[in-house]
Amino acid sequence: MSVREGGMSRRTALRFLALAPALGGCTALLRGDEPTEAERVYGRLMCNCGCNQVLGECTHVGCPNSVPMRAEVDRHLADGHTPEETVTMFVNKYGPNIRSAPPGDGWFNVSAWVAPFVALGAGATAVTLYVVHMLRRGRSASPAPKTAGDATLERLENELADFTPED
Repeated sequence: MSVREGGMSRRTALRFLALAPALGGCTALLRGDEPTEAERVYGRLMCNCGCNQVLGECTHVGCPNSVPMRAEVDRHLADGHTPEETVTMFVNKYGPNIRSAPPGDGWFNVSAWVAPFVALGAGATAVTLYVVHMLRRGRSASPAPKTAGDATLERLENELADFTPED
Protein backbone atom coordinates (compact mmCIF):
# COMPACT_ATOMS: atom_id res chain seq x y z
CA MET A 1 0.00 0.00 0.00
CA SER A 2 1.51 3.34 -1.01
CA VAL A 3 1.49 6.53 1.02
CA ARG A 4 -1.03 8.14 -1.33
CA GLU A 5 -3.46 5.21 -0.94
CA GLY A 6 -3.37 5.73 2.81
CA GLY A 7 -4.83 9.20 2.34
CA MET A 8 -1.71 11.31 2.88
CA SER A 9 0.73 12.37 0.23
CA ARG A 10 4.45 12.17 0.78
CA ARG A 11 4.68 15.99 0.67
CA THR A 12 2.05 16.35 3.43
CA ALA A 13 3.84 13.78 5.56
CA LEU A 14 7.13 15.67 5.16
CA ARG A 15 5.40 18.92 6.16
CA PHE A 16 4.14 17.30 9.35
CA LEU A 17 7.61 15.97 10.11
CA ALA A 18 9.11 19.42 9.55
CA LEU A 19 6.59 21.00 11.93
CA ALA A 20 6.93 18.35 14.64
CA PRO A 21 9.63 20.14 16.69
CA ALA A 22 7.66 23.40 16.67
CA LEU A 23 4.47 21.59 17.59
CA GLY A 24 6.28 19.83 20.42
CA GLY A 25 7.41 23.18 21.81
CA CYS A 26 3.89 24.58 21.52
CA THR A 27 2.35 21.64 23.34
CA ALA A 28 4.93 22.02 26.12
CA LEU A 29 3.87 25.64 26.51
CA LEU A 30 0.20 24.69 26.48
CA ARG A 31 0.76 22.00 29.10
CA GLY A 32 2.55 24.56 31.23
CA ASP A 33 5.85 22.68 31.34
CA GLU A 34 8.34 24.99 32.96
CA PRO A 35 11.96 24.71 31.88
CA THR A 36 14.26 23.41 34.55
CA GLU A 37 16.80 25.64 36.22
CA ALA A 38 19.55 24.04 34.16
CA GLU A 39 17.60 24.61 30.91
CA ARG A 40 17.22 28.29 31.78
CA VAL A 41 21.00 28.52 32.30
CA TYR A 42 21.58 26.70 28.99
CA GLY A 43 19.49 29.42 27.34
CA ARG A 44 21.72 32.15 28.78
CA LEU A 45 24.92 30.63 27.37
CA MET A 46 26.25 30.08 23.85
CA CYS A 47 27.87 26.85 22.69
CA ASN A 48 31.53 27.55 21.94
CA CYS A 49 31.93 24.96 19.17
CA GLY A 50 31.49 27.62 16.50
CA CYS A 51 27.87 26.81 15.61
CA ASN A 52 26.63 30.17 16.96
CA GLN A 53 23.70 28.54 18.75
CA VAL A 54 22.46 28.71 22.31
CA LEU A 55 23.93 25.93 24.46
CA GLY A 56 20.55 24.28 25.07
CA GLU A 57 19.76 24.15 21.34
CA CYS A 58 23.11 23.24 19.77
CA THR A 59 22.32 20.98 16.81
CA HIS A 60 25.93 20.54 15.73
CA VAL A 61 26.23 16.83 14.96
CA GLY A 62 28.86 15.25 17.21
CA CYS A 63 29.46 18.55 19.02
CA PRO A 64 32.53 18.12 21.22
CA ASN A 65 31.60 21.05 23.47
CA SER A 66 27.86 21.18 24.16
CA VAL A 67 27.56 17.92 26.10
CA PRO A 68 30.53 18.63 28.44
CA MET A 69 29.37 22.23 28.90
CA ARG A 70 25.85 21.10 29.84
CA ALA A 71 27.31 18.55 32.26
CA GLU A 72 29.43 21.33 33.80
CA VAL A 73 26.32 23.49 34.25
CA ASP A 74 24.47 20.56 35.83
CA ARG A 75 27.39 19.85 38.22
CA HIS A 76 27.71 23.49 39.20
CA LEU A 77 23.98 23.78 39.95
CA ALA A 78 23.99 20.44 41.82
CA ASP A 79 26.77 21.81 44.04
CA GLY A 80 24.31 24.46 45.24
CA HIS A 81 25.39 27.41 43.14
CA THR A 82 22.76 29.83 41.82
CA PRO A 83 22.12 30.28 38.09
CA GLU A 84 23.75 33.74 38.24
CA GLU A 85 26.89 32.26 39.84
CA THR A 86 26.95 29.55 37.18
CA VAL A 87 26.71 32.09 34.34
CA THR A 88 29.41 34.22 36.03
CA MET A 89 31.66 31.16 36.31
CA PHE A 90 31.25 30.49 32.57
CA VAL A 91 31.93 34.14 31.72
CA ASN A 92 35.11 34.04 33.83
CA LYS A 93 36.18 30.79 32.19
CA TYR A 94 35.24 31.43 28.51
CA GLY A 95 34.93 35.22 28.29
CA PRO A 96 31.96 37.56 27.83
CA ASN A 97 31.11 36.17 24.37
CA ILE A 98 29.77 33.02 26.02
CA ARG A 99 26.60 34.94 26.97
CA SER A 100 23.63 34.57 24.64
CA ALA A 101 22.39 38.08 25.52
CA PRO A 102 24.10 41.13 26.96
CA PRO A 103 23.91 41.69 30.68
CA GLY A 104 21.35 44.31 31.62
CA ASP A 105 23.84 46.33 33.63
CA GLY A 106 25.90 49.15 32.26
CA TRP A 107 25.08 51.44 29.37
CA PHE A 108 27.99 50.18 27.26
CA ASN A 109 26.77 46.57 27.22
CA VAL A 110 23.28 47.56 26.17
CA SER A 111 24.43 50.18 23.66
CA ALA A 112 26.70 47.65 21.95
CA TRP A 113 23.59 45.62 21.10
CA VAL A 114 21.32 48.57 20.29
CA ALA A 115 23.73 50.74 18.24
CA PRO A 116 23.68 48.60 15.04
CA PHE A 117 19.88 48.78 14.87
CA VAL A 118 19.91 52.54 15.47
CA ALA A 119 22.53 52.99 12.73
CA LEU A 120 20.51 50.81 10.33
CA GLY A 121 17.36 52.82 11.03
CA ALA A 122 19.20 56.14 10.56
CA GLY A 123 20.69 54.94 7.27
CA ALA A 124 17.33 53.75 5.97
CA THR A 125 15.76 57.08 6.95
CA ALA A 126 18.53 59.05 5.21
CA VAL A 127 18.18 57.02 2.00
CA THR A 128 14.39 57.42 2.04
CA LEU A 129 14.63 61.18 2.53
CA TYR A 130 17.18 61.45 -0.28
CA VAL A 131 15.01 59.47 -2.71
CA VAL A 132 11.93 61.55 -1.83
CA HIS A 133 13.95 64.75 -2.31
CA MET A 134 15.23 63.61 -5.72
CA LEU A 135 11.74 62.58 -6.86
CA ARG A 136 10.29 65.94 -5.86
CA ARG A 137 13.17 67.75 -7.51
CA GLY A 138 12.64 65.82 -10.76
CA ARG A 139 8.93 66.68 -10.88
CA SER A 140 9.37 70.38 -10.23
CA ALA A 141 12.12 70.91 -12.80
CA SER A 142 10.93 72.58 -15.99
CA PRO A 143 11.96 71.04 -19.30
CA ALA A 144 15.25 72.36 -20.64
CA PRO A 145 15.05 74.83 -23.53
CA LYS A 146 15.66 73.42 -26.99
CA THR A 147 19.19 73.69 -28.23
CA ALA A 148 20.73 73.48 -31.69
CA GLY A 149 21.40 69.77 -31.06
CA ASP A 150 17.71 69.16 -30.37
CA ALA A 151 16.73 70.83 -33.64
CA THR A 152 19.20 68.66 -35.56
CA LEU A 153 17.89 65.55 -33.85
CA GLU A 154 14.31 66.51 -34.68
CA ARG A 155 15.19 67.11 -38.36
CA LEU A 156 16.97 63.73 -38.51
CA GLU A 157 13.96 61.93 -37.03
CA ASN A 158 11.66 63.61 -39.61
CA GLU A 159 13.93 62.55 -42.48
CA LEU A 160 14.07 58.96 -41.18
CA ALA A 161 10.29 58.91 -40.92
CA ASP A 162 9.99 59.96 -44.56
CA PHE A 163 12.68 57.54 -45.76
CA THR A 164 11.63 54.60 -47.88
CA PRO A 165 14.04 51.83 -48.90
CA GLU A 166 13.23 52.25 -52.62
CA ASP A 167 14.85 55.72 -52.73
